[in-house]
Amino acid sequence: MHGTTKDPVKHPVKLEYRHEYFVDREQELKEVLGKARRIANGKLERRRVLVCRGSRGGGKTWLLKELERLAPENGIHPCYQELKREHHVQELRRALVRQPRPLLLLLDVDGATNEMLKEFGNRVLGRLVTDIRVLVILTERGEGHFWGVPQIDQSSEDLVLNPFEERDDLEALIRKQVPDAIVDLDEVLKMGGGFPWVSYLLVASRQAGLEPLGRCIDILLEGINGKLRHQFEALSVLRSFNEDRMAPLLKAYSAEFAKREWNHEACRDLARVLVDSTLARYMPEHRAYVIDEPLRQVMVGWLHTFAPELWAKLHQVAYEVYDEFSIYQPQTRQWQEEKAYHSSCLREAGWPLPSPVLPGSRKEGEENGR
Repeated sequence: MHGTTKDPVKHPVKLEYRHEYFVDREQELKEVLGKARRIANGKLERRRVLVCRGSRGGGKTWLLKELERLAPENGIHPCYQELKREHHVQELRRALVRQPRPLLLLLDVDGATNEMLKEFGNRVLGRLVTDIRVLVILTERGEGHFWGVPQIDQSSEDLVLNPFEERDDLEALIRKQVPDAIVDLDEVLKMGGGFPWVSYLLVASRQAGLEPLGRCIDILLEGINGKLRHQFEALSVLRSFNEDRMAPLLKAYSAEFAKREWNHEACRDLARVLVDSTLARYMPEHRAYVIDEPLRQVMVGWLHTFAPELWAKLHQVAYEVYDEFSIYQPQTRQWQEEKAYHSSCLREAGWPLPSPVLPGSRKEGEENGR
């Protein structure tokens, strides 16, 4: 069995929000605070719900905290609220309706269940957004939650937080957050994808004398049991997956997993556990699950570095799956793109491609491709 560590991390490296550590979100701040000032001055804003989208560790929470700090000097009262599983919607409703106006409501909803979001949207948020003196900022990962509440859907627009792509931005973040670190910026960009929190964890872990990739994974997967970690690790090379794509990867991961019957129901149950554990999310428009890209990228990096044969084997199996799918659905561009992705990963690392798949040689691929 493979894995990063035998035991979950007990003392994770964390960095609490501090204004002096905040880096490079000036455009987003300008957009939100501009709306806030107009609302504070009694002007009508048609779009009063901004959905702040981004992956885990992309800076959403810190943006909300910085907005909370800046709101009073822009003439609007801030209220920062995390939505968590244990919260009661009725109590939240009572607390929020009493807030002064004009109000900048900053909602971090990443820790809430879909059921809670549905209730909160219908009973609280749908009513608040009809108040022209309220501006709402929501955090959501990926494509986010479909509220299904007309008042919210008609009043919302996206505010997308992309990872840092420039070395200068990443360098500014590291110099502020880990000032004494000596780092290879290109290596940090490659390992962490430019995502702020992951980049910090990688640098801070190495600065503390720890292996950065494994330490970063331990922190990101804190509280996840070993069995689920291994199942998650097996699927991490896939950029998206559904029940039909999961089974071949899980069987290839280890002899223990190969003995199990990974039928559609078993894979569906595992996918639900991954979603409930916030390790993956379902994308209804694609009818597939995806792992948050920072977490996926770090996990794949760890595999490539410390378990290269397993990394190659998983990519080879994924290549075979998409090769078979492309036989049965040659018009589906996604299969060709994913096949090309796994091919490029293997070629760049000097690993051979599997032999071409013959039609019908993989039962799972045949059933999925029809």
